[in-house]
Amino acid sequence: MEEKSLSPQFLVLVTSLTTLALYFVNIWLTTCTHQEEKSHRTYVDDVKTAMMYLGVSFILSPVLVSLTETISTDTIYAMTTIMLLANLLCHDYTAASNRVPGALSLSGAIFASVCLASRLHTTWHAFATVTFSFQLFALWPVLRRRLQRYFSTGGQVAMTTVITAATFSAAASITAVGAVLYSLAFVFITFICPAWLIALYPYKNNIYGPWDEAEIKEEIHNR
Repeated sequence: MEEKSLSPQFLVLVTSLTTLALYFVNIWLTTCTHQEEKSHRTYVDDVKTAMMYLGVSFILSPVLVSLTETISTDTIYAMTTIMLLANLLCHDYTAASNRVPGALSLSGAIFASVCLASRLHTTWHAFATVTFSFQLFALWPVLRRRLQRYFSTGGQVAMTTVITAATFSAAASITAVGAVLYSLAFVFITFICPAWLIALYPYKNNIYGPWDEAEIKEEIHNR
């Protein structure tokens, strides 16, 4: 959007339609897996929440555009990098939880999107950036966990492949160096690190023995 190759209105339209479609997929998965929702939310409650979020975000978008005018661009990029790293390190990667990602992880991602939105041109740019980041970092992880529990291992591998290809294509459209670095990091973390761990497993040394258990002695002084 900063290079004006993507319209913010088009991004909001596409992401909104995609979110709506995935919302019905989420309902279908909940019905198929017979999961009980503790909150017992209705469709009306979800629509009210979505409308409230979109309304508040659009109203505050002019503030976001001028929020960091006195801060240098290099500082904004550094803060964005730190917040995205916090999102990666603090994210809940388990597949057993239905909750929205942890507060620190989600806050870091939203703060990073706000920093980037403050460097864009118009209110629509800021609104599109913040909305897309919320959909990506808050809503998508919940649906992804349900998809992981519903599909088999082959389905999970296919989903990971599609996400990786989409991420690589998005990075390559901006910078080829970034796409190559992403590919190298992905291969290292996904394949090399597990293979390294398996190779080191025979050197694991377990020590067994009749250990003396600690005993707590209480001394009672009668006065």
